[in-house]
Amino acid sequence: MSTSGFVKSFLPSKGYGFISGEDGRNYFFHGRDVDGGADGARISDGVPVNFEAGVTPKGYRAYKVQFGSVVEGNLYEVPHEFLVSKSSEIKGWEILQICDWVVTASDRGDPAEVRQRANRLASQIGANGAIYSTYRRDKGYEGNYEFTVHVITIRPVVFARRSNLGKKSDKDFPDINQACMMYKNQCLADYNDRLFVANKYWEKAKKRSMLIVLISMLFWLFGINFGLLASMAAVIASLVILVNAWPSTLQIQGEWLWKPSDLNQA
Repeated sequence: MSTSGFVKSFLPSKGYGFISGEDGRNYFFHGRDVDGGADGARISDGVPVNFEAGVTPKGYRAYKVQFGSVVEGNLYEVPHEFLVSKSSEIKGWEILQICDWVVTASDRGDPAEVRQRANRLASQIGANGAIYSTYRRDKGYEGNYEFTVHVITIRPVVFARRSNLGKKSDKDFPDINQACMMYKNQCLADYNDRLFVANKYWEKAKKRSMLIVLISMLFWLFGINFGLLASMAAVIASLVILVNAWPSTLQIQGEWLWKPSDLNQA
C-alpha cells in the first residue's frame, strides 16, 4: 500500500531510520529501501517521503522510499536538554564535535547534584551533551571522620541531527576544543596575575616581619619592660604574616577540565 509521511529520524552511521506515516504509525526503513540509495546528506529529519507500507514480525516497515524536498545545505536540530550517555553514542543523534578534554565533578553530597554540576561545567564550554559518563566513589577524611566522595567524569560533545525543521547550521556551533583552550589559558593568566600580586605582598611581608623582630629585639636588649614577651609575640606575629602571604598556597583554577593521556579510556 502506497502512503506518505516524513522522516522522523535517521542514523547515517547505522544506515537506518524511522518514518512517521500519515496514518500515525512509525515505519522502520533501511538505506537499501531508498530509491537512489541512502545518501546521509539528503536524508534528514522532517523530509517528506512517499513509500510502500508493509508489516513484518518486528513491526511496520517502509519500502521503495522516495523523497520530496530535501534540506538545502546542513540544517540541524539540537536537543532541548543536556544529553548524557555511558557509551560512545546516543540513539537518534549525531556527534558533530567531540572534546579532547574531560570534565570531572566531585562532592560528598547527593550524586545527582554532582552529575548536574558536571553537566553545567560542560555546558560552559559550549557542549550540549556528553559520552563515556563514569561514576566512582572515593574516600575523604576530616580528622578521624571518613566520608564518601562522589566523582563524575564525562567527555563533552555537541549533539545534533539533520532536519528540515532545524534552525542551526554548521557555523552556529561553537568550537568546544577551542573554548577549552581559551578557558585554560585564561585560568593560567589569572593565576600568573594573582601570583605576581602575591609575590609583591610576600616581599612586603618579609620586610614587615624583619622590622617587627628587630624592634622587639631592641626592646629586649635595652631591658624595656615586657621586652621578652614582646619579642615572642613579634616572632609569632611575623610567622603568621609570612604563612598567610606564602605564594605557594595559590592554586590554578579550572582543575575540573583536564586532558587525559589516553582519551579512549577517559
